[in-house]
Amino acid sequence: MSRIGQNLDALHVATRVAEQRSFAGAAHLLGLSASAVSKSVARLERQLGLKLFQRTTRSVRLTPAGEQLLSKSNQLLAEFDALLAEVSGDAAHVRGPLRISAPVTFGRRMIAPLIGCFLQAFPDIDVELDFTDRYVDLAAEPVDVAIRSGHLGDSSLVSRPVFRDPLVLVASRKHAIAQRQIDTIEALRGHKAVAFRNSRTGRNEPWRFAGNASFRPARAVAASDVESVLGLVIDGLGVAQVPLYLARPSLEQGRVIEILAGQRPEPIVYSTVYLDRRLLARTVRAFVDFLAEAWTG
Repeated sequence: MSRIGQNLDALHVATRVAEQRSFAGAAHLLGLSASAVSKSVARLERQLGLKLFQRTTRSVRLTPAGEQLLSKSNQLLAEFDALLAEVSGDAAHVRGPLRISAPVTFGRRMIAPLIGCFLQAFPDIDVELDFTDRYVDLAAEPVDVAIRSGHLGDSSLVSRPVFRDPLVLVASRKHAIAQRQIDTIEALRGHKAVAFRNSRTGRNEPWRFAGNASFRPARAVAASDVESVLGLVIDGLGVAQVPLYLARPSLEQGRVIEILAGQRPEPIVYSTVYLDRRLLARTVRAFVDFLAEAWTG
């Protein structure tokens, strides 16, 4: 085996040790003996002249040098894998880790239900889901691809629109009498409301309508996650605006009704985003293509 190949194999082994925080765990994952894993890491440390791990009888911890080297190792290995596939033309077999980030509600409702089907198509991809509403820095955090909505405004990222979904104004059947009274945006005044509180700004989001019109209820019950907003609407606490993907089951079951359907705003665009690299990891490409096919056909 060439020296480059040996180094890449050793880096792969060391990366698995870092992820497992265990030489034995990495050995089990890789199908190697613990002794082979230990020798591979030791060779890499000798060649680098650096200690990558602090080892005790009970724990394995990365040294600062280990943290620096291994923080980018998965991407390096994925890019090398993509290079080999590009040169050889063999892209049939896709394997490796894939870390996906998405907003909490969108992730639960739209991403998680698709993962089983994705893994049927790509059984050797190891998926890790991170659902969070905070802004994830793909350059600084171990995330391969994220789902984001609206304007992205980051030139370091490549984006691909994969899903479009409108906001809908809804009320519960308990509040159904309001539906006959609300035929204009102005008629919303005075009605009970449930608002979405943006945790980043600390303010209630205004309701948006066609033609860039907007409306902010003067008084409203507020919740900082959109699933709770819909739940409060179902309980009869008032009118709210929520994504259609979230409201659709309740609309189909008759638990809520849509108000001002003709005033829907432009759909929100959801995109996959990933770092701008010449060689895109095949795991990322597989997932992005899968979502585009699942949602847009």
